[in-house]
Amino acid sequence: MINYINILLIIFLYLLTYHKNMVSNIILEYKNYLHNSKIKPIIKNKIILNLISELSKKSFDRNINPLEIIYYRIDDYQHYKKPNTFRICFGSCNIDIKNKVIWEDISSFSPNLWIFMGDNYYNDYIIQEETRAKSDSDILLNHLDIIEDLKNNESYQKFLKKHKNLAIWDDHDYFSNNKNFDTRPSLQKLLKKSFLELYKIKNKDIRHVRNGIYTYNDLVHNNKVKVRFFLLDVRTFKSNLDILGNEQWEWLENNIKQSPAELNILISGTTFINNNKVNESWTNHGWSMKKLEELLENYNLKNVILLSGDIHEGRVTVKNHMIEVTSSPLTSRISKLDNYPIIGSPLRQNNFGFIDIDLTDNNYYTGLVDLNKGKFHNIINFKLK
Repeated sequence: MINYINILLIIFLYLLTYHKNMVSNIILEYKNYLHNSKIKPIIKNKIILNLISELSKKSFDRNINPLEIIYYRIDDYQHYKKPNTFRICFGSCNIDIKNKVIWEDISSFSPNLWIFMGDNYYNDYIIQEETRAKSDSDILLNHLDIIEDLKNNESYQKFLKKHKNLAIWDDHDYFSNNKNFDTRPSLQKLLKKSFLELYKIKNKDIRHVRNGIYTYNDLVHNNKVKVRFFLLDVRTFKSNLDILGNEQWEWLENNIKQSPAELNILISGTTFINNNKVNESWTNHGWSMKKLEELLENYNLKNVILLSGDIHEGRVTVKNHMIEVTSSPLTSRISKLDNYPIIGSPLRQNNFGFIDIDLTDNNYYTGLVDLNKGKFHNIINFKLK
């Protein structure tokens, strides 16, 4: 049987050897033909989503008809990210700053965006000595060591470089355990500056000049805002009865009532809906949770998701159209306290949370992932109707 491929190869080699100029001219003419031809190569459509900061000059029309969240519990979900899906992952409570494995594991889950939800490191825990730092000077010195360790953690730095990220703080990375309004202003300012530098917050960002670290970011697809992320500061302005303070409440009201987003996500280091009297929460802190519910009710906003950390267990709960997903801890110890109300069972393993946005049919999926075995927990499919 004649091998035509070999014959063509021999002819081509002969021409290349003895008629090199002729071959070059043929290749050049073919390139010109492709360039001038009306036939265009097929390019696979690429989903483009932009993350726009609060100070962006780009404006969007207010969502004048926000829809209501309708949710369903589902038993299983796939790890492999589907096409046309934007994946948001989040977590809190990372006491083991030298841990490399978790960042490699979370990265393999392919998040398009990662959210640090507080206690991202522990200023008041000296990991080498396994003791608590108590004095201001010890906390500051330990903080400097922690920042250096994080900068030297190659896995952590690679993760930051590969995945877009947002960050808020809670008590341990703000100052120390359950401390807030009694922190010295000079120390508060220094720790804030260090926090913003660690997460490479640009100098033009409003958080460098505004008191506190609260802000919002818009996730834009096809020139429409799919999600507005409200990064709340539950430490800087906290008083005995109020977790946000007047300045931040006013900012939140102005920006959520005018929100152009299909979905609004409020992110807090402290849990929102929690009847456990031991743990800090919006529910247990004066009028904080009541004010939030009244704010959303005043503007008939039923398109709100709550994300939180802090309590060293993972859980999902729902109240008044609001789904709250609590992801904690990444590496810290597991709590045995019961936090309620709750849907399903608490996840008492190191974990992170996720939200998948299916851009083809406006489906959303959220839940928790066990960092020990990679299993899903408390998965919810929700839509806006």
